[in-house]
Amino acid sequence: MPVAAVPAPIGGLGEERNRASVDAVIDNICSALTKLPKETEGEEKVQEEVRNGIISVEKSKNDYGISIDPDTFEIDYKKTNKLRGRTR
Repeated sequence: MPVAAVPAPIGGLGEERNRASVDAVIDNICSALTKLPKETEGEEKVQEEVRNGIISVEKSKNDYGISIDPDTFEIDYKKTNKLRGRTR
């Protein structure tokens, strides 16, 4: 992942301090991304997050390709597979 150059601050603290700042930003972004449910974590993880109100039924459908019934919170595997373009 390319990182944009950060100008050196006034006072000559230079590249080492800038690199530490860039590394801290990258670490924060990576940490935030690891907290998101991923397809590899399974449909049940997304289902649990919908059930607990962490993400919406629409977000599970649009972002993760998982169709969840809004009343029962059950995964509709037929619709999920259709959303993901596969058969099961």
